[in-house]
Amino acid sequence: MSGGGGGWDGCIACLTRSPFRASQWLTGVLPRRQADCYVIALAEHCSKLARVYFDWCGQLTSASVFALATHCPQLTTDSFNACRELTDACVIALASSCPRLSSVTFGACSRLAWQIIHALAVHCRRLTSVDFNSCSRMTPHLANASVLALADHCPLLTSVTLSPCGQLMGAQVIALAKSCPRLTNVYFGVGDCLTDESVVALAKRCTLLTSVTFVSCYLLTDASTAAVIDLCSHLTKASFDRCSQLTKTSLAALAEHCRPVADEL
Repeated sequence: MSGGGGGWDGCIACLTRSPFRASQWLTGVLPRRQADCYVIALAEHCSKLARVYFDWCGQLTSASVFALATHCPQLTTDSFNACRELTDACVIALASSCPRLSSVTFGACSRLAWQIIHALAVHCRRLTSVDFNSCSRMTPHLANASVLALADHCPLLTSVTLSPCGQLMGAQVIALAKSCPRLTNVYFGVGDCLTDESVVALAKRCTLLTSVTFVSCYLLTDASTAAVIDLCSHLTKASFDRCSQLTKTSLAALAEHCRPVADEL
């Protein structure tokens, strides 16, 4: 859904008259200065909403998320990429009110901190996908407890994106690998303390991995790529971008390992 104010007025009327449609999805580029009004109205009239996508709606504020938390307890999926006005409080409210959440995306939400991951893990134990890429307030001292919460409470996880990881320790990633064997996609950015041991644990425990990405993880060596090559037979994508200790030889071997089957025919 997109368009100016008139178009959205029509969408509001249509969705509020049709709970089934409203329960399926809601997405759009919202009209500036009116975003919260529309979302609050939808939340109040469409209590069966299950999936909402508001990527790049930078004008959206916490008021909208609080409204969704209050009126839409059946939410399973939300995506708020680049909604930079959202705060920890509104996401924590969403987590506590919507225990069915299975997929959450808050990429580039620059005001959010690590404690929201802890809240989501504790309250939303059906989580399968979490995406917190480029969340600059993910402060180091809360990282380890938050990732441990995911390991302790969310065994169904298949996709984890965390960046920047700051002082996230290898032990927490190892715990995540042990508790979440269904992982197929992992992305860790700017992990200053992540070591080969973490990557080896992921490769050993998460045999369904199809995509692994490590960005600016300076302690990783060729031992990490060797483990991925040896143990991840389903891998189709692997990136160790700006991991400065890796050699060109190991990266070439990794690229060969991830080559699509079609290339071999």
